[in-house]
Amino acid sequence: MKKFIFMALYSFLTTNVHAIQKHHGSVDPVQIIISKKHLCRMYVEGDRIQKIIGSTDFLSIEFDEDVGHIWVSSHEMQKEPITVTIITEKGYIQDLKILTSEKPCETIAFIPIKNKEDKKVKSDREEIISVIKSILKNKNKEGYIPYENPPNRGGYNGIIFTPLRAYKGRQFMANLYSIKNTLTYSQIIRESAFCGIKCMAASSLKLKLEPNENTSLVIVERISDDKNS
Repeated sequence: MKKFIFMALYSFLTTNVHAIQKHHGSVDPVQIIISKKHLCRMYVEGDRIQKIIGSTDFLSIEFDEDVGHIWVSSHEMQKEPITVTIITEKGYIQDLKILTSEKPCETIAFIPIKNKEDKKVKSDREEIISVIKSILKNKNKEGYIPYENPPNRGGYNGIIFTPLRAYKGRQFMANLYSIKNTLTYSQIIRESAFCGIKCMAASSLKLKLEPNENTSLVIVERISDDKNS
């Protein structure tokens, strides 16, 4: 608790407390800027942030379990934006496209989607996140059955794919790959670069791969409406 009080005080002293950047819920990733040197506070109005999933290796994240706010900073500057997802106690889900800066950041507030038309989108996103988490943890996902091997994929910037397993659900196909960095230098994994036309999401266990290092990657695609699919 003392550690958290220090964090909150540090954030208060290094950030303009009147500068609050508000973002209304969106089905598209919301772009935000966090700091390498200063803590950045994030919260969801009327809710509590419960977890963050995605490529979080480069982030330092501290949770305030009492009010559901989080304090975030970056371990290092990132040349490319990284996408993560925040999930709240009430089931609000928001994708974030994170950039880094040397400057202090504003407090960031999210206002949940309330439009009834967005319920289907929210449900799909929850389903996608759930199946990704299950597969990356090597667990069975209810409603998904083993399918034929995932399709082969060509290399991308020195990253090669090895198909492992595929799982078919009612709406989505989840393909699990092992990816390896074949270059002589480390690489930041840009998950969005692995998505094709039908791709709904891609998520890897690691953000950064050293030379000859490999990790797991899940690509979720929407199943065609064609009855023969």
